[in-house]
Amino acid sequence: MTVADVLFLAVNKGSIDNGVYSWGGDPIQANPGNHSWGEEEDKRLWLAKYGGDSRWPGKLFILRINGLTVNRAREFIVPHIRPATVIDPEFNSPDDADKFVTVKLCCWNLDVEGLPSEIRNSINDVGYAEMELKDVTPFFRNKSTGECICA
Repeated sequence: MTVADVLFLAVNKGSIDNGVYSWGGDPIQANPGNHSWGEEEDKRLWLAKYGGDSRWPGKLFILRINGLTVNRAREFIVPHIRPATVIDPEFNSPDDADKFVTVKLCCWNLDVEGLPSEIRNSINDVGYAEMELKDVTPFFRNKSTGECICA
């Protein structure tokens, strides 16, 4: 069976990593199912080693998607460039407050809040959930066009 483990950013505020502006629900890495993640990516490992999650440094979660190839999953991670056509205080630093900015944004986003409650609860509790591709598609959208991924 085709399976991809996709690592998503879990925080709901924007952050810049490697020059890409990311939001909670943005995919940031994809690997074959059963990939050996580290403690910072896999909250289950952190909980097993340290117990409570109050000190867990991760701002990530893993969604295992059955029916999705790793190559297809990686297509959703490629950022697109937002043209520098307006001055945007959301993306400008105080030093560049009056300059046009060009921003790299993740193209795709998972609507975590729209996911079924049992999936959201699993993500919140252990940083991991598993879904079928057909069940993920309504919640995984292109930020520019609004289109869903195709199952």
